[in-house]
Amino acid sequence: MNYFTASIKLIGFAVLVSASVTGIAYADNSEIVVPSCPFEAQEGRTIVNFNTTNKIVSHEAEDQAKTVSVPATLMAGKYKVSLFSYDGYEGRESVTQPKESWFVTLKDGDTEVARTSPVSDLPDFVISATVNEIVDATLTVSSSVSSVLAYHAAYPDIETPNSVFPVCVSFDKIPEPPAPVTLGSIKICKAILGKQGEFSSGTEFGEALFSIDGINFHGNSAVTSAAAVLPTATFTFPLALNTDIFGNDEVNDTQCVSFDGLTLGSYFYNKEVITGGGWLVPKYNDQHTVNVAGTGDFYNYSGELFTEDSSDDELRNTNADGHITLSESRPNRTLVVLNTYEVVEENNKPIIILLGSSTIQITVGTSFVDPGATATDDEDGNLTGSIIVGGDTVATTTPGTYTITYNVTDSGGATAPQVTRTVEVSAPNNNEGGGDGGIGGDGDTDSSSSTSNSGGGGGGGGGGGGGGGGGGGGGGGGTPVTTTTSGGGGPVSGIMMVTPVVPPVCTEYLLSYIKLGEANDPKEVRKIQAFLQIVEGFTDLKIDGIYKQEDFDAVSVFQKRYFWDVLTPWGYEEATGHVYYTTRKKINEIYCKKAFPLTSDQLAEVNAHAALLARLRAAAESSDYTSTSGVGGAGTSTATGATFVPNTEALPTGTFGSRISQQLASAFGALSDRFSLGALLAVAALLIALIAGVIFYRRRGR
Repeated sequence: MNYFTASIKLIGFAVLVSASVTGIAYADNSEIVVPSCPFEAQEGRTIVNFNTTNKIVSHEAEDQAKTVSVPATLMAGKYKVSLFSYDGYEGRESVTQPKESWFVTLKDGDTEVARTSPVSDLPDFVISATVNEIVDATLTVSSSVSSVLAYHAAYPDIETPNSVFPVCVSFDKIPEPPAPVTLGSIKICKAILGKQGEFSSGTEFGEALFSIDGINFHGNSAVTSAAAVLPTATFTFPLALNTDIFGNDEVNDTQCVSFDGLTLGSYFYNKEVITGGGWLVPKYNDQHTVNVAGTGDFYNYSGELFTEDSSDDELRNTNADGHITLSESRPNRTLVVLNTYEVVEENNKPIIILLGSSTIQITVGTSFVDPGATATDDEDGNLTGSIIVGGDTVATTTPGTYTITYNVTDSGGATAPQVTRTVEVSAPNNNEGGGDGGIGGDGDTDSSSSTSNSGGGGGGGGGGGGGGGGGGGGGGGGTPVTTTTSGGGGPVSGIMMVTPVVPPVCTEYLLSYIKLGEANDPKEVRKIQAFLQIVEGFTDLKIDGIYKQEDFDAVSVFQKRYFWDVLTPWGYEEATGHVYYTTRKKINEIYCKKAFPLTSDQLAEVNAHAALLARLRAAAESSDYTSTSGVGGAGTSTATGATFVPNTEALPTGTFGSRISQQLASAFGALSDRFSLGALLAVAALLIALIAGVIFYRRRGR
């Protein structure tokens, strides 16, 4: 019997184990030639011819059921496996062998790595037969392979030899599908802040063009070179607001353009270029370490990467450094650019407020001290020290009308409207009598001077030519003034003339009422803001004519400072923050340093309100209306199971409002539990009191 030998050749990317078959000679000199392996070499294919001198059989020992191992190199992966099987000899046409099948074991050293499926049985009743079959469309090889061998699929089967030649095997490497390439995206978003600090589409700003270019940066020690150059992102007005960046409130506040399908790596963006004036320097956040939550999360462009000096690269702000990295963990990034219009605020003029009355009347000889004025400015604050007082110099010895002017200019050059004060200096009223007597001498005659702190004397009576005038009636009290008198025939002693002093009249400083959220008079709001800032020490308060929360808070503190004068008359335990009767009254009294009594109607309203609150507190603290379901709970009728739930939505808020609400609910509970006439009357009375209280509360704050 002749046999074939095997060798391994590498052809291109194919591994070939080739066989030289000379045939097999039998005793009867017949020869059956084992066919050559039909598999052709090609890229990615490994062919192994088995070196066997005998067929493998299923009915003998195991070493006769397998071939010897043939060296073969296969890498881990997936393979299509084909087996070529043969059997042939004289007389085979009359023999049945139903299990002429085999498979291939793949090994790495002594370790089995994988096993193929068996090839199909050869046809019987023919002298020779072959089977060329793909046994595995996909065979997974988990690790590298160093050898293969053929093994009889029917072993051990002693019924029949099932002899067969395992000619060869072909392993076709199945190309691995390309690893999915992770692609990323970069969104560039534009946010515009309007003139009032609100997000805007920019319509009110006219025409403007915003552009952000990509940079082809070649990298340095701090960053890698650009994977690609970002396209230019451009924005024009009005913005097409399509993304909710701020507030997570489902309201689109920015326009975003997205560049998708980007390979992972570094990308670079330049400073924004703006065509159109009036804009502040843009601010950026590419959210490298800080996510955008509000308008405070933005930074100036930090372009240290792009300068020749690399020593400051590590000092850059990585949230605004012109560099975005797309990675496996963060393939999608968003750059937000914030633009704010440079609103040139009008420099509001200062306001001058006179201290005291704008008209002051005095008599000749009375000393005069100017009460002065205060000045405030929205931008500069307190400008009282900068007031320039001008106009006339008041001559208290000379009757006449004098005008004092007050002017001030702020640091921005805005000048306050001039404020003036009129000082009227009048001659003393001597109440002269008739005739030639009394005062009226020309001062050339002998005279006597006298000074008195008593009331001024009356005018001289009409006397005769030589006698002094008769005594006048008693005058009013006043500042002593030295007065010279003379009679028709000589000096008249003992007559003392006193000129009354007319003090400056301070009228009410604050004229109207002020409440948060209402359409308040800006002028009056400025006055109370000035008062709180200058007189009460709230130096951070802005004088802008708008009653805001900080003004409300300052008024609340003021009310607590003067608790007994402002809040106690109403029966309040907490400040209200609103300016009404007693708050305005106290401000005016502090300003003018005199009392401003409330009118009878105002007092009646204040007292009624205090009485109402006292009744409500007493009712709230009474145990007669305690609900069986707990304080503030709704009562449940044990007879019907019905629940009485009062509507307390209209009640005032705060601690006291809560107590009113609780008491109302408790009263309903008592009514539903008892169904008594007394409970019904109590609830009715309480409801009337509550309605009155709500009317008072909602009409105005105190």
